[in-house]
Amino acid sequence: MVQAGREQGDREAAALAREVIGGNRPAEEARLCELFGPRVRRYGLRHLRDGALADDLVQQVLLVTIEKLRAGGVRDCDQIASFVLGVSRTVARDMRRAGWKRDQMAEAWGREQTLSATPSEPIDGERLHDCLSALPDRDRLIVTLAFYVEASTAETSRRLGLSGANVRVIKHRAMRRLRDCLQRLPPVAAS
Repeated sequence: MVQAGREQGDREAAALAREVIGGNRPAEEARLCELFGPRVRRYGLRHLRDGALADDLVQQVLLVTIEKLRAGGVRDCDQIASFVLGVSRTVARDMRRAGWKRDQMAEAWGREQTLSATPSEPIDGERLHDCLSALPDRDRLIVTLAFYVEASTAETSRRLGLSGANVRVIKHRAMRRLRDCLQRLPPVAAS
């Protein structure tokens, strides 16, 4: 009985995949996502053990699946369920690796920060304003988006039409200039 239900689901998934390839947007937005979303989330919960990461996995996997279907990158629509499972495995593995790298960097960064000297005085708003004003417009915009708006690198790169790597480099260099500027300027006397 379970096997018959699975075969019916696979036939339905294959038909939906063909509709997406044919340009049927409602099929991809509603039915394909409704069919595979819960499956991918269960996979994410089992392998990532975190609800938020499982939700991110669903979004990434469905996005990749729909893009591949639109581009004709799925060879056999009858095997769409296997394709989604393979994408789920790959994306989940990449998410685990990224999490591991992030944890390693946070641990190293935290260790480095505890060893470095902390500023003896809080940053003065006027000093910060002067140092920010000294940055080139694009650098100032990227720093502002990162720390005031809390925009991600991907969002900033989309807004400015730059690559993510370029945004990270500009931000890194701008932060170094800000730090150097703040250390150079004499403290403002209290009034």
